[in-house]
Amino acid sequence: MSKMRVICVGNGYRCDDGVGLAVAQYLRDKLPSEIEVCFQDGEGLALMERWRAFETVFVVDAMRSGAEPGAIQRFDAHEQPLPKAWGLYSTHNFGVIEAIEFTRVCGQMPQCLVVYGIEAGAVGMGKTLSAPVEQAATVVAEQIVVECTQHLARESTCTNSR
Repeated sequence: MSKMRVICVGNGYRCDDGVGLAVAQYLRDKLPSEIEVCFQDGEGLALMERWRAFETVFVVDAMRSGAEPGAIQRFDAHEQPLPKAWGLYSTHNFGVIEAIEFTRVCGQMPQCLVVYGIEAGAVGMGKTLSAPVEQAATVVAEQIVVECTQHLARESTCTNSR
């Protein structure tokens, strides 16, 4: 069983809402095989199932906060609830924010849950990301590679010192 998973959320047919798919595609070639990368449509109960039994989880999703398209925010879900104004872009009534808060209340959050939000511009029909969102997808994917690599190194050090 893998201890680390990256869940990329979105809709590949809704322009910038497909940013999660772009991040997932980038990561599949860059992360070690023991780190699972999956794509999810953002339905909250399915998300909770996807991160159940994993110690470290990264979630990537489009957001609508009023910032410029392509703006990136990183949030450690253990530090505090995600702000509602952060507005993860979801067509579901029970999406990423609700899933995180529900697992928090139930005491079933992964040990580490990091959420990356990328500000969406266009979310109409289409498969093409806007240029700033596409660039942000690469930046976020590269940051996740760094964080995962650091996490694996710490884990290896802890194992070797026993």
